[in-house]
Amino acid sequence: MVNMKRCKTGAASARARTEHRMQRNLWDRSSQRIVRCLLAVSVALGGSALVGCASSDRTGRYEIVVALGAGMADPESGRVPSVEVDVVGVGPTQEARWREYRMSQYFGGGDTLRQSAPKATLPFTTDNPGAKTVERDDPVWDQWEQAGATRLFVLVNLPGFGESDDLSGEADGRRLILPLERARWAGRRIEIEVRPRELVCLTPLRAEKR
Repeated sequence: MVNMKRCKTGAASARARTEHRMQRNLWDRSSQRIVRCLLAVSVALGGSALVGCASSDRTGRYEIVVALGAGMADPESGRVPSVEVDVVGVGPTQEARWREYRMSQYFGGGDTLRQSAPKATLPFTTDNPGAKTVERDDPVWDQWEQAGATRLFVLVNLPGFGESDDLSGEADGRRLILPLERARWAGRRIEIEVRPRELVCLTPLRAEKR
């Protein structure tokens, strides 16, 4: 009888240990699945913000001051033509498109790129020819940072230009491309001048470190 009880007790203990191991294995596998899911979500969320975070660590906000040069005024009347300057923050994935985009198309009226781009538009008129500023606290900077902007594209619809003047990059005087990296600038103010045939950055630009 004693032996029978021992056998039953031993069998019960063995079953209990087996069930415990099975439960532990199931728990371990469930835990691993949960961890993998959490890691996947974390990576996905991190990846979506990676461009913006990486660029904002290196880039900065600036006070962008744009003014008409003396040469823009008519020598006889002293009046200046009406022009518009667009300031656009552009990320690496869109930079090539903005470099190649035709300025005559961009300023041609109803252009979808111009309409959809987060930008600051600075209008200069005969009655209001004074310097215009995009402040560092302008909400447009939030949009540029969220897009991971690393370049500032300054575009102007200078009079006297046509489709035959469309060129890529800064070969087209209506387009100025500036870096947003803090290391490239001594301060937080960038001054730009609109001239009859080109845009010119008056603020010294530091050489790029290699």
